[in-house]
Amino acid sequence: MKDFLDEVTRLSEEIPYIWPALRRVAQAARGNKLVVKVPKKVITELRMEQVADLAYFWCPKCGVIYERPQQRCQLCRGRLVQAYLGAPRRETPAGTPFVISEGLRLGGRRGGAYDYLFIPIVNAIAIGKCPIRRRRRKLKKVVRLNPERPLASLAYACPYDDGLAKKCQYGREITYNGATIRLCTYWPGYLKMPRRQNETIMLAPPSEALTKAFSIILYKPINGQSVHFDPEFMPGVESISFAKVIVYQLTPMFLAGSPYARKYKRIPVIVYSSDSKLEVLGRKLESEGLLVKLKLDSVRHAINALKSKGFSKMRASEVVICHTMAHLFLITTPLVTGLSEIEFSEAVRADLDRSMCEFLIYDNSPGGIGGVRSLLEETYSGYELKTDFLGVISRRLECPRACLTACKACLFSATCIWLNYALNRHALQYIIDFEEASKYAL
Repeated sequence: MKDFLDEVTRLSEEIPYIWPALRRVAQAARGNKLVVKVPKKVITELRMEQVADLAYFWCPKCGVIYERPQQRCQLCRGRLVQAYLGAPRRETPAGTPFVISEGLRLGGRRGGAYDYLFIPIVNAIAIGKCPIRRRRRKLKKVVRLNPERPLASLAYACPYDDGLAKKCQYGREITYNGATIRLCTYWPGYLKMPRRQNETIMLAPPSEALTKAFSIILYKPINGQSVHFDPEFMPGVESISFAKVIVYQLTPMFLAGSPYARKYKRIPVIVYSSDSKLEVLGRKLESEGLLVKLKLDSVRHAINALKSKGFSKMRASEVVICHTMAHLFLITTPLVTGLSEIEFSEAVRADLDRSMCEFLIYDNSPGGIGGVRSLLEETYSGYELKTDFLGVISRRLECPRACLTACKACLFSATCIWLNYALNRHALQYIIDFEEASKYAL
């Protein structure tokens, strides 16, 4: 628990955007009110108070919304998909995270509905309102007017096809998917989503991109074997070893937002049990990985150099430098091994006060699948990094978009344990010799 608290404290200084949530995690850990749960079975719920309502399905062909799961549309026989959700995106920083409590309904009621984290499309303004019908109203259809802009062009369409509907002054007929659709321009026709304090709701299709886990990784290497590398290529690296490792992955929160929301706009979400204990998902696995230790003098030099160039402490610290180097290895490993990026993960330990600055790249499967091992070549003198691996690394040192610190074109990783916080590509030049690296890029 001490190591976990140390990591939480360190991250609170490096990533202040989620500090309110991390502070709750630290308080729960110190008060023995933190419970680590290792899932053995995962159950999908279509309806869960405070979180989301996934019981609505939508026909992309004709736009009809159904309130219960079924495979095909009753009108056009089109295959149904999950209806859209309103995903939160903060406009201004909030003081507290979104809290889910078992048996406790937070947020109160709004219009007879709970304050969901992900608002179902039927809670959007005017989804069921009709100016000419008072009883037995149907849900309006939801159609995309422009397939190239599937979210921005969403609009309501009239669900009725009778004489009264044809006389409605709010109807406007258009051609959609080869068929004639009557848009409903009442309130005012295009979808509008509600807002909460400090938040705006962005429409999005349900996907894994709505939530991203924020994890803290602890590890213990066992039986490490030295790996030879070119010291002229990486003068800031002290040693590399290949080792069996025991990994403890703890996920104290997840961050919620629309798929393309900036990470600073996502909302931290934490979960409390009925007895007011903070629930943290965790797992333990034995795997194998590369443990890379950086030279402390090189890290200190990098910090001073970055600060002299105008970078703040948040962009120039041992955590940022170590995490950036970890990402360079992390994004390169799938390209060399041919495996998916989800097969690999990272862990970072960086604290100059404790003379520690190292990172681990490991197989993200129990026992390991041989992914990290395939980066190495066995020689008479032991393990050695493959030349192909160094060649791909050397071609990833520069950003093609010349971004300020890091972006999807250079260092971002979909499997980052910290959601791509604490990165600065300009730190690489103080750990790696770019001129020497260019020899491997040929």
